[in-house]
Amino acid sequence: MNVRGIFSSKKKRLDIFDWVRGKHASIICFQETHSNDDIEKLWQDEWGNTCIFSHCNNKSAGVSVMFTKGLDFKIHDSKIDQKGRFIVLDLSLYEQRITFFTVYGFNTDEPSLFSDILHNISCYINTSILMCIDWNVVQDFHMDTYNILHNRNLNSGNKIEEISQTFELLDPWRTCHPDDKKIYLASNLPYQAESIRLFFLVSEDLFSLMKNAKLLYLDTKPITQPLCFTFSASLDKRGKGYWKFNSQLLRDTVYVEKAPTEAVQTNLNDKKVELESMREQKIEGLLLRSRANWHENDFSQGGLNMVHLQSFCTYLKLSWVKRFLSNSDGTWQNLLLAELKQLGGDRVFTLQKDKIKEISNRLKNPFWKDIFECLHMAKPYTKLCVPEILSLDILNFIPISEYPVYMKWKLYGIQFIKGHCR
Repeated sequence: MNVRGIFSSKKKRLDIFDWVRGKHASIICFQETHSNDDIEKLWQDEWGNTCIFSHCNNKSAGVSVMFTKGLDFKIHDSKIDQKGRFIVLDLSLYEQRITFFTVYGFNTDEPSLFSDILHNISCYINTSILMCIDWNVVQDFHMDTYNILHNRNLNSGNKIEEISQTFELLDPWRTCHPDDKKIYLASNLPYQAESIRLFFLVSEDLFSLMKNAKLLYLDTKPITQPLCFTFSASLDKRGKGYWKFNSQLLRDTVYVEKAPTEAVQTNLNDKKVELESMREQKIEGLLLRSRANWHENDFSQGGLNMVHLQSFCTYLKLSWVKRFLSNSDGTWQNLLLAELKQLGGDRVFTLQKDKIKEISNRLKNPFWKDIFECLHMAKPYTKLCVPEILSLDILNFIPISEYPVYMKWKLYGIQFIKGHCR
């Protein structure tokens, strides 16, 4: 939170400390503290626990990080700006290593500050990053401002965007509230021009542990409204089984459009064929064992003692389908062909495995639907070679909704499409 100076007024400082304690936050970052070296012991005693300071003078800038009692943390390293602009901590929270950053930006366009920030973050190898920042730069001019006519500090804004992209950082509040305005008034005057420049930027692993991100409301003036980010501290330990998905790429529309999905889809199709083949082999084994058990245990007793009933019934249905297909003029077949008239008639029996499954899903009669499920199980896959594919019925390659159009081709003698490959 930007406190707009707590050096000269002890009452204001203690009121803010008391208010923050009441929010039960674990780590508090203050920007624009207007502090110097002389106040460190006093303020730490008033706060009651560890404090880290970056000073400028008692009239400008200054940032601090304050830790509450009982927090399990350890500071491994720190980088303190001598101009009161930022603090960088290599920090452990409950054994989770984090690069922790708090910043107070210049009022003017000073992109060099953000180049320093980029360099200091790169000094640590931690993948978890948490930044508590008052950029003095508006990130979304339309959503984060009120009564402001011009968007200033554009070079700094571009540098901030570079930091976010480089380390794949997210603004948790804006990500969760993409259409909400995030503005506050530091004055009771309705015409007061204000903008939100306070932000959290967090790495995606911390974002996934977020409980909430919200603006807090404080009546003390002049103080900007604090921003609070709450996340679970119980992060899983990383080892050989840890895998981090770079979802930042999914927000890049150019990458999504050009991503090599064809190779992935090919691998998935190959895996599907492999799994289907394994499934058919298991079914075939069940049928053989069922038939053997039936002959061995039931046939001698007149079939009264049914063994492996489910497998046996499946075997009977497959056998019935086979006999049914060999009878071109049967009554049952004519009944089925009447229902399949719009799906290609008797041509459906020559279609491939996936297309038979698709037709089965469209059948309404539960009996015939079950029969086609059996037919689908019995159908082998076509070898993925050019001569085999070119000899298939054209109905295998078009949507079922378009069958009525292509079925007319048969009237003109067109049923297969063949071609030559070079």
